[in-house]
Amino acid sequence: KMEAMSPAKFERVLHPIFEEDELTLILAGGALGFIAGLIQQGLETGAIKLQSPLPRIRKTWSALQKLCKAALKKIGLQQGPSS
Repeated sequence: KMEAMSPAKFERVLHPIFEEDELTLILAGGALGFIAGLIQQGLETGAIKLQSPLPRIRKTWSALQKLCKAALKKIGLQQGPSS
């Protein structure tokens, strides 16, 4: 039935559902948009700086590789370095 409705009729069916919360939705959307704008302005002007995640990713990756090598060596799937 809903697929057969025109857009205007569909809006008339849904509008009463959201009507009592309409002001809250508008104010919440405005507040979130304002905050997003402030963050964007801070990033553009340099007032807000984000640290690059690459050093942390490299450190975590290196630790994970060492852990995997140790686990494989322990279960006998990888030989340790020759002495």
